[in-house]
Amino acid sequence: MSYSREELADNKDLAIILLLEDKSPMQKISKENYVRVSDDQIKAHKYGFGLLAGERSKYGDALAEIIDIDLKYSLDGTLWKDYKAEIQAAAPGLLKKLVIHKTINSGFHFLYRCQFIEGNKKLAKRRDDGPSKTKVLIETRGEGGYVVVPPSKGYEVMNNSMLDLPEISVQEREVLFSCAKIFNETDDSELRTELASDRRMYNRQATRHEDNNPFEEYNKRGDVLRLLTDHGWSVAKEKGTKKLLKRPGETSNNYGADLDIIDGIYMFHVYTSSTQFQVDKTYSPSQIFTMLECDDDWTIAARKLRKDGYIKTPGKRRDIADVEFIQRPDNEIEATLKEARITSSTDVPPMYELIGINDTLVLSRGNVVGLSGAVKAGKSAIINLLLSKSINAKCEGFPTINVKENRGGKPVVHIDTEQSKSKHKENIMKWILPRTGFKETPPFFHSYNFRSYTVQQSREMLVWLLAKLYKEHGGIHMVLIDGISEFVRSPNDEEGCFTLVKLLMELSSQYDTGIVVVIHTNPTYENTTKERGHLGSELQRKAESMLGIVNDVANPKISIMNARWLRNGDKVDFGEIHYSFDSELMRHEQVGIQGEADEFTRLKAISQKIRNNTSITEARQMIVRGANVTTTKAKSMINNMKDLGLIEIQNNYIFRIDLTPIADGDNDNPGVEEEKGSAPF
Repeated sequence: MSYSREELADNKDLAIILLLEDKSPMQKISKENYVRVSDDQIKAHKYGFGLLAGERSKYGDALAEIIDIDLKYSLDGTLWKDYKAEIQAAAPGLLKKLVIHKTINSGFHFLYRCQFIEGNKKLAKRRDDGPSKTKVLIETRGEGGYVVVPPSKGYEVMNNSMLDLPEISVQEREVLFSCAKIFNETDDSELRTELASDRRMYNRQATRHEDNNPFEEYNKRGDVLRLLTDHGWSVAKEKGTKKLLKRPGETSNNYGADLDIIDGIYMFHVYTSSTQFQVDKTYSPSQIFTMLECDDDWTIAARKLRKDGYIKTPGKRRDIADVEFIQRPDNEIEATLKEARITSSTDVPPMYELIGINDTLVLSRGNVVGLSGAVKAGKSAIINLLLSKSINAKCEGFPTINVKENRGGKPVVHIDTEQSKSKHKENIMKWILPRTGFKETPPFFHSYNFRSYTVQQSREMLVWLLAKLYKEHGGIHMVLIDGISEFVRSPNDEEGCFTLVKLLMELSSQYDTGIVVVIHTNPTYENTTKERGHLGSELQRKAESMLGIVNDVANPKISIMNARWLRNGDKVDFGEIHYSFDSELMRHEQVGIQGEADEFTRLKAISQKIRNNTSITEARQMIVRGANVTTTKAKSMINNMKDLGLIEIQNNYIFRIDLTPIADGDNDNPGVEEEKGSAPF
């Protein structure tokens, strides 16, 4: 299918130009010098025709724009199919609206009008060994650009007609752009530019320690994906090393940015214009941290990163292949490697479950489990329960939490680094022993108070104690350390935290026991479910499981334990354990998982704390802070509120539906902020 010359001449909404045999324009096409060719010239022209994009092909407020997909540079030949698939997944039906032309080189053009367009832009490139270093795969022709169109030789109409050029929304245009950028291989020059910018900002606004730039260290070691997800971004898809992200509040399948590794550093390239980031700009990890955590203040960012340990470790770095690095004789290293090797015939003992919760393996011998929560969240109740059940596995209460029976009375080790000795003893006598049936401390229960000792002393005593108990009793049933942060100088001491977690893993393996460690969540972090500092991050990577405890928003007297990470199970299957203090039994007891009525009450209480005309992103952040839940959970809660008729969502803003009068003090004015320092809920 094609267009006739008469049809082009009759259409006065399109800026048609005449092309020479080499496809170059016969006339000047700048905005100031452009003069529309006459109908007779169009009808008599024997070579090709072009369409000017931008204002000269304007209809109403919508301007013409073209996306050019050049398949001759697609190495695997799948670019066209893959690009269409991404568009269809992100916006079903959008492809059918577009005008599509096939080019003489078997490429394709998307033609449309939109109320917002830009100049010519390169959307996707790939690296090339030739002089240009890159080849353009997908680009646009906007204001000031043009493309060849039918009835030019070799050009065909594949879908719809440009004589009635359709208008698409700004959001649909963004879908076309973001899907194209999935196929971009970011130019290394962007990396060099942004890293050079980091150094300039550091030298200009922070301190002058050229050899210890915290921005450079954060670029190398910072967990930028965790930072982005904590601020509402979510990973929608992975394509090789590239992670495709949705912007905060995005409910469609449209991607807003990508995160890709270039020369060992994650670089963040933004497609969308709906965030605080600049569209079509690439950001380094330090730039992301400065914008999201420090309100774009580089001086504050430098101070925070230094405090968090992003400085170079002093001393000469050794190459692993350096002979001086190897300290042991060859025969010892060879013997150790032989012991460490795993083959199909290696005799490995089966996994031995120590703690199971809701029929899910949480802790096995030779492993470490982390238990985290804020102050007063209810950690002590679970700590005391685990100790009671490690002493007597058949003790009453919490039927879905099971600790393996301690046959043979192997040592149970408890170390408290935070409580005073008087409070420590009170916990044993009032909360731990009564549930077990023991009136006095059994000989195999070894409870120690390490509060007054240094980090070095605490580590020495722990290692010495476990070695002694293992030698004397032939094994250790379980170890629980309440306050693992006291075994390191700072939770942000990266080297110290790595060494400590490595030590815990070695001890659990060496003595074939399970170790439970308790760590606080970060009180200064927006998402209060994040474990403190590098220590929390290291535990997340190495622990067999990470369990978290929060207070129920609807009823703060109830604590909720859930799984934040399970190596041997599914968080959905694990569910939640709700518990509270039973005044009749004088101890904490499980109250089960919330039913539908309780969940409605909880969501209703939360929805009534959200101000009218609040953006979805802001509401989600309020729920994360106030309800002590993850970003994903907060998003799910908002969707459930909508399904239950508690809120309405219009244009990504929330409007509350009042089923009952709101409590005094609730603020319906979106322009009035909550009192500084007050909790959202």
